[in-house]
Amino acid sequence: MNPAEASSEDDADAEYEALLRFLYTCPHGMAQFAADGTVLMLNPAFSCLVMPLLPPGTMFSNLLDALAPCAPELRRLLRDDQPARGTLCDGLRLHLGPAPDGRDPRVLSLTVVRMDADRHMAVLSDISAQVANERRLRESDAWFAALVQGANDYAMLGLDPEGRVSEWNSSGERLFGYAAASALGASAAGLVTPAERGGNSQDALLERLAVSLRDGWHLDDGWRARADGSRFWGTCIVSALPEGEGGSTRFLMVVRDTTERRSTAEELRRALTTDHLTGALNRRAFFEQGIDLVRRARDSAGSAAVLMVDVDHFKRVNDCHGHAAGDEALRTVARALRDALPEGGLLCRLGGEEFGVLLPGADIETGAKVAEQLRRQVAGTPAQKGETVLVLTASFGLATLTPDASTLEKLLADADAALYRAKRDGRNRVCVAGAEAPVTRVRAAS
Repeated sequence: MNPAEASSEDDADAEYEALLRFLYTCPHGMAQFAADGTVLMLNPAFSCLVMPLLPPGTMFSNLLDALAPCAPELRRLLRDDQPARGTLCDGLRLHLGPAPDGRDPRVLSLTVVRMDADRHMAVLSDISAQVANERRLRESDAWFAALVQGANDYAMLGLDPEGRVSEWNSSGERLFGYAAASALGASAAGLVTPAERGGNSQDALLERLAVSLRDGWHLDDGWRARADGSRFWGTCIVSALPEGEGGSTRFLMVVRDTTERRSTAEELRRALTTDHLTGALNRRAFFEQGIDLVRRARDSAGSAAVLMVDVDHFKRVNDCHGHAAGDEALRTVARALRDALPEGGLLCRLGGEEFGVLLPGADIETGAKVAEQLRRQVAGTPAQKGETVLVLTASFGLATLTPDASTLEKLLADADAALYRAKRDGRNRVCVAGAEAPVTRVRAAS
């Protein structure tokens, strides 16, 4: 080997060592993986972020398998037609559910870049604190903006540790219509729990006090009842105060009448929680509500079902009729699903032509029946753009709450696997996780 070749080889070795040092000291998780998910290289940060997702004793060898519970669409993203090189997803948020200590849910950010046909680079970051701060900032901004806009229609009162009114003044009498003699010593449950909600209002109050003890405050808004039977839309914040004599915690509750601004608030809420194209819930809102609903069903030994829905041959619609027709097709499917959705069900657009449905209280029999009703509704609701009429169908994957599938992420992963089987077996059908035979036996529409 001549000196020039030796020098070139030394330079390459030095660059490789520098790359390894960067990879292993980088604070973000980085991993290189093959098209089938096989991990080729990863740094310690990536391993630390992914290992909590794996069952105890499981080796981390396949990225797609490890992330399937919280990113079921990733496998399909790599299967679909995508650019030969470039970014496949950027900042995809992976919702992992509540942290072990019960605090804010863990959220990871995933970016995947395709380097060539069989090499991909994944960058994973923990953005839980950022997401929690964004949520608290939105809530506090809304609250303080309401206070700044006017402070005439508000009530400020004190609560004891059991949620009974311990301090009452003219602001409370003016807003709620109760005299001090009636309010003092009574439970504040009716003031904290919106009037139209069912369930035990005292339990709801105690839950809000527990949250304010944990986080320092709790924000809530909804309909409030006055003494004369009328109601108003009110924003309420409960704050935990320093311990008083005897070590008992006291609470400050401030309620403001925001009825006139409700329409604006509703518009803002829709903008933050719904998909702009279809009107279904967006991914973030679906996970925020769905995680809580599944947790409640699991803790109460109840039932819940999740559906993954994919519009059949959607790429063909875009290619043959244009993206405007594709948008109208998605709006039509969302409308059909919403029209046939049982009361209490959640509909979400997860991304692209894929929708998610959560059915609280549904067992496998009920879930399969609802899924078949939704499938028929989609098949019987054509989309029309101009003179073009599109007959649409959709494939469904169903998973229900079990001891082995007790989180929203696992239910989505199981439903996604059933959806893949439904599309593989001919589309326009319902398949159930863990069952070989489909619920629907039909010939897929072309």
